[in-house]
Amino acid sequence: MKYILFIATLFWLQNVNAQDFLQNLPASTLTWQTFDAPPLTITNGTAKGSGIVDGIRNLLINKMPEYQHQVQELPYKRFLVYAKQGRNICTGYLFKSKEREEYMTFSKPAVIFPGVEALMRKETIEDLKFKDAVSLNDLFGTYNLRLETNSIRFYSDKINPIIKEYEHRGLVQRHTGSTTYVFRLLAAKRADFMIDFPNRIPYWVHELNLDPNDFASVALKEDTRNILSYVACPKTPWGQKVIARVNDILDEEMKKESYLNLLLRWAPVHHIAKITELYNTKLLGKKAAFEATSKTAQ
Repeated sequence: MKYILFIATLFWLQNVNAQDFLQNLPASTLTWQTFDAPPLTITNGTAKGSGIVDGIRNLLINKMPEYQHQVQELPYKRFLVYAKQGRNICTGYLFKSKEREEYMTFSKPAVIFPGVEALMRKETIEDLKFKDAVSLNDLFGTYNLRLETNSIRFYSDKINPIIKEYEHRGLVQRHTGSTTYVFRLLAAKRADFMIDFPNRIPYWVHELNLDPNDFASVALKEDTRNILSYVACPKTPWGQKVIARVNDILDEEMKKESYLNLLLRWAPVHHIAKITELYNTKLLGKKAAFEATSKTAQ
């Protein structure tokens, strides 16, 4: 009983301290929320701090000496609660939604990368002669491939109904473990494919000490959307001032090849050209500001 009371008291104190920590900060302090979401933000392991968004956040910090910066690891749910309360806290990585735009101020797009694809061992792709894209329905119905996924993973309104249909046919296995665990199953040939962001492959092979040449991904015809993320702060005069400054910095820095190198951190080799094209056309609005190269910033 004493142990339970101790844990409850400790949790309460941590929660109170976190709230007081934000309430007592001067306007000149900019708190950046982060969360372990590799390879965008990496807060654990040997690659700690080397995520794509980690690099962009560090760039912004260096270019905004008028603020005292601190980085705080917080779950996104708690961050959004603080943002709704108008606290002086921002994040370097957030997706837009109509609901969030009611209480958040967003920067111009800061990060772009391909959306979810079918991640496979390269031998599977070569054996089945997959090229640019493949239908998820065909992976199940024509090729009888087995999917490993998380127990509650949601991909999109187009992908999840297909998975549900073939789950009843025994081609889908769900797990309560982490996505890294699912990738382990793929590597061990206990699955034929998984669905995730392709830029996670280099991170996983780095952390698990695997050969990066053993894995690749194929786009899914049912959902070819690219992913845009933004720097975001509360929709307050303080937050709008921060985002205005962020946009000025992005306007200047995004033109540089060093910014492209940040976006290419953890890029699979087969996606370097695609990410470079997205950077040129979607972020810069140009046909070819920089050519794709075979090396990344990682």
